[in-house]
Amino acid sequence: MITIYQNGQITEFLQRFENRRQEIPAEVRHSVAGILGKIRERGDEALIELTLEFDGADIRSAGLPVQESEIEKAVRSMPPGFMDILEESARNIRRFHEHLSRHDRWDDCWLYGKDPGHTSHAAC
Repeated sequence: MITIYQNGQITEFLQRFENRRQEIPAEVRHSVAGILGKIRERGDEALIELTLEFDGADIRSAGLPVQESEIEKAVRSMPPGFMDILEESARNIRRFHEHLSRHDRWDDCWLYGKDPGHTSHAAC
């Protein structure tokens, strides 16, 4: 379940989140940067290698990338309305990260909730 934050809790939440970002150890940031660098440089080859290294899964026989026919089949198997929800979610995530990339801070982002039991939204 997604937590709904009321106006009085937003500042505290954002401060905790900002502090958490600052607490990521340098070795973790360095390790993640190395992984992303390998994938940028070598693409699928690095992804396959890292999947074997970290997950113990040999995905070479699965074939990359996913075939268009497989994607179409998966889309057709979704319940009515699911793809609309997925596309809306993608737009929201994209908008949120575009905002963060412009500001690199949470100071001018705020969260609001609908009625209790509904999803919270980030508005940036």
